[in-house]
Amino acid sequence: MNLLKRIFSIQNIYIQDKKYKVFCFLGLKIKHRIVFDSTFIKNNIYCNGIRLNKNTNPSKFDFNIKGENNTIYLNDFNGNGKIVFEIDINNSEINLGKNTVISRKLSFIAKPTPGLNINNNSQICIGNNNSFNGNVTIGFTNETYIKIGNENLFASVQFRVSNSHLIYDIITMNKININKGISIGNRNWICSDVIFFDKTVVQNNCVVGAFSLVNKSFNQNNILIAGIPAQKKRDNIMWHISLDDSYKETDNPLEFLNV
Repeated sequence: MNLLKRIFSIQNIYIQDKKYKVFCFLGLKIKHRIVFDSTFIKNNIYCNGIRLNKNTNPSKFDFNIKGENNTIYLNDFNGNGKIVFEIDINNSEINLGKNTVISRKLSFIAKPTPGLNINNNSQICIGNNNSFNGNVTIGFTNETYIKIGNENLFASVQFRVSNSHLIYDIITMNKININKGISIGNRNWICSDVIFFDKTVVQNNCVVGAFSLVNKSFNQNNILIAGIPAQKKRDNIMWHISLDDSYKETDNPLEFLNV
């Protein structure tokens, strides 16, 4: 073993805070600088509880993060889709739960609001067992809060919380369009081309019809929501992933979803 070490060895050294790996073979030394992706140094990114120092799965994740001190908690997901991060702000937190299905693209896009500090402390929290079957874009900015519960089904959907410009009352001089956030409960079916704006709340076991524009709170369970702007269309409804009679055997609308 000692003879082998004399013939070949590997050492890690630091020169001016830069890490190098030195390969020694029969007295010949080869120095190789180890380059870290600054995205993973300036931000805290975890997958399955392990902090990442590089993108270990570029076919599943795309990190384009210019901001700093952001914290992202990820888990492996099912499906052939991809998660894209375009984060130009600081101090935000994104938490993606377990058993997620992503069939196309789930994008988190955060741009700083003109004139405001980019240190925003935004929070995006997505629960467990959600299915994103279309292209879903979650756009946010300073001091944004978005919460999505468990066992929801999404087609192609947009979340728009960011305000690009200010609206204020010319008499009181108070700001009008202050970000409040979006909250989506559990077991909701969000159909194709729905847009959620700021100050939106959808409770549990609801259906939001295709092409709806949702910009207010709906505080009832089991309702059908649709329209531009969205309105309650019907009470006492529930939905299921399958069109057959399997809905009579379970109260979980995604139970027979083939992932």
